[in-house]
Amino acid sequence: MIQQSVNKKTNTSRNPLKEKYQSNGMPLIIRYKIAVIKPMEIGIICKDSERMNSNYIRRLLPIHSKTQDVYLRFPKSPESITTEIFNTANGSGAGISIVEKEYLPLTMNINNFDKGNKDIIRFVKFAEDFSYRAGYLAHGTYASSCGKFKINYTDVIRQRDDETKVMTTPARVNQGTKIMDISSKYFKDYTIAGRMAILLHEFSHVFLNKVMDSEFEADLNAARIYLALGYPRVELYNSWINVFYNADTPGNRQRWEELKTYVENFDASYSADGNYKLSTKEEIMKFSKYALISIAVAGFLTAFGIFAYKKAKQYNYI
Repeated sequence: MIQQSVNKKTNTSRNPLKEKYQSNGMPLIIRYKIAVIKPMEIGIICKDSERMNSNYIRRLLPIHSKTQDVYLRFPKSPESITTEIFNTANGSGAGISIVEKEYLPLTMNINNFDKGNKDIIRFVKFAEDFSYRAGYLAHGTYASSCGKFKINYTDVIRQRDDETKVMTTPARVNQGTKIMDISSKYFKDYTIAGRMAILLHEFSHVFLNKVMDSEFEADLNAARIYLALGYPRVELYNSWINVFYNADTPGNRQRWEELKTYVENFDASYSADGNYKLSTKEEIMKFSKYALISIAVAGFLTAFGIFAYKKAKQYNYI
């Protein structure tokens, strides 16, 4: 996970550069122009100033020039955002400064999913509420206000046929009851955006997929809603990588390639200010078919390759 890799590379007595902003729960993009006295890898953590285990964004970013612009996306923000920026070599903010900062409106590209689907609208509201509170919620069963969606929040997920065996998955959904099981062991370490990505995937299996068992279809349905809502794409990548890293299979390698292709083409709709340009659903969805071409060459992506690719994505997708 990103946080684990950040913690391993920094001292326990971190003294980062800190920035606090009263965001008042509004959607926004924060643009920082970050200056460094020498090339270095920096870590960026954005979190709820008041609540534990509520990281919104975690990034690693190598800066080779004197300054670099960074856009941080918050489709839904807390009352107050605390941003920490530090040199990953020593955990210190020394030699790092914010020379420009700008708070921009965040636009959502909701044309990319069916706004008339009440299940999507209701689940997004439920999932966002759960994702923003999962870092400190007690274990138990949580239901949406409409009663249609339920989450069993537990420490770990166990095999249904043998409860002595613990699974490494952060989430699963029962196709019969449509109730989700969520593991706090994993979810507390996920960013809020990462939690949303996982919940949207499980939701897609039982409420959106034409083929309920299809992981590919659930991935793309989840990505379409997630990106349309304005969540940062790096957290989507990292959520899937965290899952795949514990289950390096040919099928998951194929899923990764298709998801990557879809998101990269969705990114073509970005404008200079970090917002999405308007695109039709057809313009976005047509790209997913090209992922099948990349699947044919995905066999070389071993467990080591996934780890290497994980590092690359931490660096390149901001």
